[in-house]
Amino acid sequence: MEFDVFNKLDNVLKDQDKKKKTEDLTQIAEALTLAQVKLSKMIEDEVAVISGVDTSVKLEELEEGSIKITVKENLPKMKVFRKNINDNIKAYQEVRDRWSSLIKKATDSLSGWIPFEKAIVWIVHYDPYVSDLDNYAFKYIIDALRFLGLIHYKDDFNHLSVIHTGKQDKEDPRTEIYIIMDQGQLSDYYCMNVEKNKKKKGVSFMNQDQQKCQYMDTKKEENYTKNTSKLKQNKQKKSNTS
Repeated sequence: MEFDVFNKLDNVLKDQDKKKKTEDLTQIAEALTLAQVKLSKMIEDEVAVISGVDTSVKLEELEEGSIKITVKENLPKMKVFRKNINDNIKAYQEVRDRWSSLIKKATDSLSGWIPFEKAIVWIVHYDPYVSDLDNYAFKYIIDALRFLGLIHYKDDFNHLSVIHTGKQDKEDPRTEIYIIMDQGQLSDYYCMNVEKNKKKKGVSFMNQDQQKCQYMDTKKEENYTKNTSKLKQNKQKKSNTS
């Protein structure tokens, strides 16, 4: 298979027709993505058989009701998927189902989890190579978290903020996903800078910014009340099951 793929890649790179070259390269990328999913499943199964322990995923419960999910895989790049999803529906479904199943496996112990009214999802990519963050298809993670009830069923900006970072790690490639209770951390940062820049900006512009901050403060208080209530319920459920 490896010989065939690289043989084909060699021929494609020699092609002078740019449109055909792009289509052929996309097909090769899709085939490699499917192969990556299959290989990951095979490795996961073999490790589980040999060690008796599932090391593909890990769940950690942090302070303030936050959780951390570690997946020993990297997301595929968005360029793998064409604009018309029907052209590569198999690759899309395979990757979607794979990540949904990994996150479900990690969070099975969180039975009855009540999602925060507003959450911050922080995704950290540990990749063997330095990559552009906007190339990762992180939609699979957000969709899986929503489908599994780990974040609000409405994943709009009123209920969710997403932070996306990465680090190079050749020894231990992985993806870490943090679900953090939104306590207004991001809006506080924004409004802190509004205060600092008062002297630099015009009055009318500052008024707009201050109005935004007033709105953010109102929403922060509303979300904090709801989030605190849900945090108490999650702690109560945990103590009842332990």
